[in-house]
Amino acid sequence: MAPRKKFEWTEETRSLLCEVVKIRMDLYESVRSRTQSPEEYLRSFLDAEIRPLWPQGWMQTR
Repeated sequence: MAPRKKFEWTEETRSLLCEVVKIRMDLYESVRSRTQSPEEYLRSFLDAEIRPLWPQGWMQTR
């Protein structure tokens, strides 16, 4: 199912999201959770913390 709305990415929003992801991955490196792969760790973070920032129907996880 496609999002009902389309979020227009700007260079600023894209760079801010990339910075948050980099910080989160640095945190993963320091914690080294063996129960999750880096991809699983990042996906769960994006689903739980980032996606809810947009109204329902605006963002997909992929």
